[in-house]
Amino acid sequence: MKKLLVVSAIFLSLFVAKTQGQSYQVTDLGTLGGNSSQAYGLNSSGQVVGWANTGDGFQHAFLYSAGSMFDIGTFGGNQSLAQGINDSGAVVGWAQNMYSHHRAFVYMGGIMADLNTGTGYSYAMGINNSGQIAGQGIGGLPHAFLYSNGSAIDLGTSGSGTFSSSESRAINNSGQITGFDLGTGTHQAFLYSNGSMQYIGTLGGRSVGIGINDAGQVVGSSFLTGTEVDRAFLYSDGLMLDLGTLSGGFSAALDINNRGQIVGDSNNRAFLYQDGSMYDLNSLIDPSSGWVLESASAINDSGQIVGYGINSLGQEHAFLLSQIPEPTMLLPLGLVALALKRKIQKPQ
Repeated sequence: MKKLLVVSAIFLSLFVAKTQGQSYQVTDLGTLGGNSSQAYGLNSSGQVVGWANTGDGFQHAFLYSAGSMFDIGTFGGNQSLAQGINDSGAVVGWAQNMYSHHRAFVYMGGIMADLNTGTGYSYAMGINNSGQIAGQGIGGLPHAFLYSNGSAIDLGTSGSGTFSSSESRAINNSGQITGFDLGTGTHQAFLYSNGSMQYIGTLGGRSVGIGINDAGQVVGSSFLTGTEVDRAFLYSDGLMLDLGTLSGGFSAALDINNRGQIVGDSNNRAFLYQDGSMYDLNSLIDPSSGWVLESASAINDSGQIVGYGINSLGQEHAFLLSQIPEPTMLLPLGLVALALKRKIQKPQ
């Protein structure tokens, strides 16, 4: 009886230890014919957007879907980049026109459309499931904007003059936006909600809001007093938390999902932050893959992660990480536990 209990306890402890960890499979998203690519956005279906080099060496926005990478194209120029994608597959980013101006676009059903936010340069950075878009550049001014119902709303800036600017970086499904305002002379992370912009603070110096989830939690980076570097932060319930680093030095949080999982990079190592701890994603993949994951850019609610790193051929490529299911040990061990319970309760 005692031997059976000891053996079962060992099996159960191994099972518990295994389920406390997690591992990921790496998918190389490839390129558009060139040598390099980077991924920046991801939706709930696992569709990915970013940029990739073409065979002639130009940087083009891509959409990765159903195992294939598609060239989104440009407005007649040489360069484009995709920043975000919603669950309907609408993609946003910027593309050069024939005058080499960068223009914010939305891409749907194979058609790329200029958002027409005004003259000059413009950039679309994020899109929510209602089709609202956050970006920068309106009427020739480098101002943050919210594009909704066919028109752009200037979110403004607290300063004035040539160097006064602001930028939207991400938008959630409630229409809340985060980014930064340079109106005070230094980067100040903001949360735009219900028609007003409020600063969310710093860790000591400049700060930039980069990602936001549907609960209004914001992640980004902020200069940390006494370190001379920027550190990843989480802003939640009015407080800004320093997320730390993997091994000292720099870190930046780039996205947060609705489960509160955060991804980013620390000293050119992609990280996952959850349950109060920061994990090097390189320690959660098969070491024989040959990958060095440099930056994790986005995470969806299923826990899929995209970013970029160096593959086994020494090329910088976009990647998609998918969690590997744990071994199906639960049923046999459950039956062992049930048998133990019955044996213990059996009259002697």
